Amino acid sequence: MKGVFTADPNVVASAQKLDTLRYDELDLLARNGAQVMHPAVLKNDFSIPIHLRNTFNHTQVGTIISVNGAVPEEDEKTGDLKMPEIKPEDVALVPPRILGVLGAKPTEIGGTFQVNIVGSSLQDLDKLRDARKQLIEKALSKLETQCKMVEVEPETGGSEPWIKLEVDTEFDMNRLLLEVHESIEKHGMFQKILARS
Repeated sequence: MKGVFTADPNVVASAQKLDTLRYDELDLLARNGAQVMHPAVLKNDFSIPIHLRNTFNHTQVGTIISVNGAVPEEDEKTGDLKMPEIKPEDVALVPPRILGVLGAKPTEIGGTFQVNIVGSSLQDLDKLRDARKQLIEKALSKLETQCKMVEVEPETGGSEPWIKLEVDTEFDMNRLLLEVHESIEKHGMFQKILARS
C-alpha cells in the first residue's frame, strides 16, 4: 500500500495519492467504499499521526493521517518529529475538498452499484452547497455511461458521500469510476480545495 488514493488505483490508473488526511476524512472514505482501512479501526481515539505507506519501499512518502491533517515537523535541535501547534479554530477554517471517487457494490441482491463522490465533512453546508453543485455538475455534464444521480444532503459530520451515482452492473460502475475521476481531475477539483462562497 503506497498510501490513500483518490480512487482505487487498480481500476483508475490516474488515481492521485493524498499526502495528508484528517482522521474524520479517512473515516469518511472508508465508510464510502475505500478499502484502505476498515471503519471500525477508526473508532479508536487516535492522538498520534499514522503514516500509511509501502512497507517495502521506505523512501516513498505515503499518506500522513492526523487529527488536524497537519504533517509532523522536524525539531531543529533534537531532530525528533513533532506535530505543529494548530488551534481548533484554524482547522475549522479549512474549506471542504473532494477526497475521492469510490465504487460501492450493492449490499443486497438486486441493489444498484454506486459511484460515490466523497468530500470532506461539511462545516458550512449552506455556503458551500451551490459551489459544490456547480463544480461537480460541470465535471459530470458529459458522462457517457448512463447513470442516475442521487444527491445526498449530508449532516455536518455525517458519513454520506456528497453525490451518489447509481448504475446496474459492476462493469458500468468501473467504467463510470474512470469517467468521473478523469472529469474531476480535468477540472482540477482534487488539487483545488473548494473555496467558500
